Amino acid sequence: MIYVPLYLIRNELHIHYKTYQKCCSIPAVCQKLMNRPECFIEKYYNPFPEQIDYMSDEKYMDYFVQSLYPLEQTATAINKHDDFSYLAESIFSKQILFRVFLHENFAKQNLHQHDYFEITYVFKGHCTINFEKSSVQMSEGNVCIIAPNTLHEPFVLDPDSFVINLSMTAEAFQSALSNVLLRRDLVSFYVQRLLYQTDMPNYLLILSNNSENIKNAVKHITYENRRNRSYSFSFCISWLSVFMCSVLDNYQSSIQLYHDNTNSAQVDHLMLLEYIQNNFRTVTLDSLAAFFNYNKSYLSRLILKLTGESFVAITTRMKLQAGCDLLENTDFSLDQIAEVIGYNSGDYFSKIFKKNFTISATEYRKNHNLSDT
Repeated sequence: MIYVPLYLIRNELHIHYKTYQKCCSIPAVCQKLMNRPECFIEKYYNPFPEQIDYMSDEKYMDYFVQSLYPLEQTATAINKHDDFSYLAESIFSKQILFRVFLHENFAKQNLHQHDYFEITYVFKGHCTINFEKSSVQMSEGNVCIIAPNTLHEPFVLDPDSFVINLSMTAEAFQSALSNVLLRRDLVSFYVQRLLYQTDMPNYLLILSNNSENIKNAVKHITYENRRNRSYSFSFCISWLSVFMCSVLDNYQSSIQLYHDNTNSAQVDHLMLLEYIQNNFRTVTLDSLAAFFNYNKSYLSRLILKLTGESFVAITTRMKLQAGCDLLENTDFSLDQIAEVIGYNSGDYFSKIFKKNFTISATEYRKNHNLSDT
């Protein structure tokens, strides 16, 4: 296997753009570098040092561009119909579930799709991602999660920008975000449902700030991915969870969900689900429709489409979840619990509880207390 340092490819791409005022593909650049054997490196090495804690951003970027690129394998892709898709197909060919790349500045990629998840993160500068029917402009700190089978084309036309791509199989994505997007709240459920729908392309844009927590997590992800040790994948997944927790910390005001078939952000839907989540004790379909100025029948169908559940099923489930927590952790009477979760009486709460769980609320509390002892 023949390698070249990444910074040589970046330099050639920049020179080509300045000379011809157009982008060049990475395979074409690699084919050109095949004629420069003085650039070849035959033995792979990891440029990152043993410790990266407290590493400056400048040092991190410097080490990253010293990473080695498989020259010969990439150069042969120039003969393929879609060179980037060809490369993408080989990313996980050796049972590697997680990869960290750099979006090469001035690189031509064309619209492409694949069967794994991508997370694009702007470490520094700016990035544009074209989708089939829309385009998003990203700035420093922004994150875009691109679901499988979504046509997209990222490009960076700035020599100083540094845009990182985290590519992973659906299995790795599920592992990393299981504690983040699979919580019991409605918004997380909606995000999960949106990203895993296979009948339409989806992407999620998060307008987060570039905090030190986010940068530190990305540095550790890159470091572990390059080391390729026995537990590197587990470390990557753990750090990706930290990364996503930091990014989503203030998601209520920073998250934008897209369906490419509508070409518009689904912010209203998020606000709707967030409102139900925060007001499930008292909200009714009538009050919800009035608050968001929706027709009641349309709103009922919309909620079912977004979540797969009816409005009544959602609010009942939330009330009963809250009731279970109170049964387990307090000595409140059934009447007190009913008042807290939004039911008129303890008898009605007990009736609904038994209908859904096949045992009474009193039996549930007794069984839980026995399991604790």
